[in-house]
Amino acid sequence: MLLSTHMFAAVVVIATNNIMMMTAPTIIRTQMSPRQHPQMISDVKPTFFLLSGNDHPNKNSPPKDPHDTMTIRTSQNRRITNNKKDYPSPWKIPPIDSFQIQHILRHVIDWSRVPKAPIRQYNHKNNTLVTQDYDTKLDPDCWWSATRCTIPKHKDLTFLLKIHQDIEYCPNVGDFGLTFDDGPLTLEGGGAVAEPYFYQFLAKHHQQAGLFFIGSNVLNAPPEALERALSDGHTICVHTWSHVRLTTLTNEEIVAELYWTLRIIKDTMGITPKCWRPPFADVDDRVRAIAHQMGLIYCIQLDYDAQDFRLPGYHSSGEHWRTDQVDALFQEWIEAYQNGTDRHHGHIVVQHELNPNTVAMAEKWLPRLQKVFRVVSWSQCMNVSNPYWEEAFIYPTDDDDDTKRRRMTPL
Repeated sequence: MLLSTHMFAAVVVIATNNIMMMTAPTIIRTQMSPRQHPQMISDVKPTFFLLSGNDHPNKNSPPKDPHDTMTIRTSQNRRITNNKKDYPSPWKIPPIDSFQIQHILRHVIDWSRVPKAPIRQYNHKNNTLVTQDYDTKLDPDCWWSATRCTIPKHKDLTFLLKIHQDIEYCPNVGDFGLTFDDGPLTLEGGGAVAEPYFYQFLAKHHQQAGLFFIGSNVLNAPPEALERALSDGHTICVHTWSHVRLTTLTNEEIVAELYWTLRIIKDTMGITPKCWRPPFADVDDRVRAIAHQMGLIYCIQLDYDAQDFRLPGYHSSGEHWRTDQVDALFQEWIEAYQNGTDRHHGHIVVQHELNPNTVAMAEKWLPRLQKVFRVVSWSQCMNVSNPYWEEAFIYPTDDDDDTKRRRMTPL
C-alpha cells in the first residue's frame, strides 16, 4: 500500500520544521534531504500522526477531535503537550473507535498480509498464557511465548513486508546490551527515585541504554525526565500503552496499544521510534505484521532476563524474589564470561525502571558490569544509527565508533 504524495511530503515538512530544533549532545544532527517515493509499506514512515481535520477520512463532516489541532508549548525548543485529556485513560487498553484508529485500520494496515493467527488465551488464576494446545514442534505462528521463536514463519512477512528476525542478542562476544523496560519511572511508582533520577545516574557513569517506554507512564512523566532521556543519548523505544500481552488482544486493540504509545512519544519528545519490545516478550507473526506496518521495524527481544521485576515493590509481578536471587543472576553472567564459557555471542539484557528496588539493583550492578563487559545500547551493538523515523537523529554504531574493536577480556 502506497502513501499519497501529499501525505509523504507532509512528513518531510513537519520533520524539517520541528525536529531540527532539538538539541541532543550525544546525537549528530544532519540536514534532511527529500526521499524518493516509497514502493513498499516497509519503507513508509508512519503518517497517522499527521491526521488533522483536513485529512479526516470523512472530510465533509469530521467529528471534533482534540487531536485535530494539537495544543503544544515550547520548552527549550522541544515540542511538549501536557493535556492529558487528549489521550486514553492510563493503564487501560485504549478504545478503538477514535477516527485515528479507524483510519489506520482502514487505510494503513494491509490486512491481507497479517496472518490469521488465533487470539491467545490467558489464565488469570495462574497468571500464565495458555500454550498447551499450541503445536510447539511446527510452531506455525512463531509464537515467542511458546517456543522463543524469533524468525517469522509466514512468507508474507519475510518476502512482502521484509520483516527480519527479532533482535535477541548483540552479535559480538563481550557486548552487554543494556535495556530498561517500563519507564519512565513516575513519582507514583518511584517516589524519591522517580525520573530523571536514574537517568542522572546513567549519565554519571557515561552509559547509554535502550529505554522501552510505556505510554501510560509517558503521560505522567515530567518533561525534564523525557528531555533527559533523549538528550543523554538513550535509544527510546515503544513498550505499548498499558503493558498487556499483545497476542491476547484483537487486531484493533493491538493497533490502539501501539498507536497511542507512538503518538504520545511523538507529541512529548518529537521522535517516532522504529523500535519496540512486546510486554513479557509476547509476540507472534500476527502481532509482528501489525507492528511492522505501523513503522515498528525493530522488535527487540532478549537473551538475559534480570528478573528484577520480581523484587517487591510497585508494579512487581510474579513470585517475589529476594535481592540475593537477582544478584546471583548477574554474578553468574559475569563468571560465565570470565571463565570462558560465554563465548558464542554478546547479550541483550532486560532490566526495569519499575520501582526503587529495581533502580537500586541497576545502580549496584552497572559499575561491576562495566568492568567486565562492553556495556552498550542495543542500537550500537546492532549498528542501527537511525532508530527513529526522523532522520535528524544519528546514533553511534560500531561501524563508526572508535571503540568497535575494543573487546573486554576476562579479568
